[in-house]
Parts: sequence; C-alpha cells; structure tokens
Amino acid sequence: MANGIAIERHEERRKADRLALLGNVLLDEVDKELEKRRHAFVRYADDCNVYVRSRKAGERVMRLLRKQYASLRCASTRRRRGRPVWNRKILGYTCGHG
Repeated sequence: MANGIAIERHEERRKADRLALLGNVLLDEVDKELEKRRHAFVRYADDCNVYVRSRKAGERVMRLLRKQYASLRCASTRRRRGRPVWNRKILGYTCGHG
C-alpha cells in the first residue's frame, strides 16, 4: 500500500520467480552432491535445510556446503543447529507430529 492506495506487485513477484529459477539452476550441483552423499534435504531457490543425525555430521555437511558455495561464488549466510525438525518452518510450512 502506498499513500493509501493498494498497488499490485506483479513485477516484484516475477522478479522473485526469476531469482528462484536462477537459484535452482545454479544450486543444482549442490543438490547432486547432497544426493550423492544420501543426505536428507529440502531446497527451494536459496532456502535450504539439510537434516543429519549428529553435530559432527552437521559440521561435515557445513564444510561441504561452504566448499560447494565457494566454487559457485555464493555464500552461506545462516545456519541453525540443534533444533528438532518438528515445528520448524520452511517455505511457509511447519512440520509437526501428533
């Protein structure tokens, strides 16, 4: 809303869609490496969660991802550790059990 007038954001949405597509193409190599190592992961554009069983495994995956992203001239900016999968939000959805 700008000055009390609702503005449609079709152009912003199209830009976001193009960036998501570019992210999916660029990070395909990362997906292939995670699949090769049989990791459980979810990624859409630059939003990625990798699920491991231990802190040590998480540290190995983070080293792998930093190396992969560096080769693509990308950066890993955030990481969350030690939180259970349940009740974590990704792509606007929350997984829960019960």
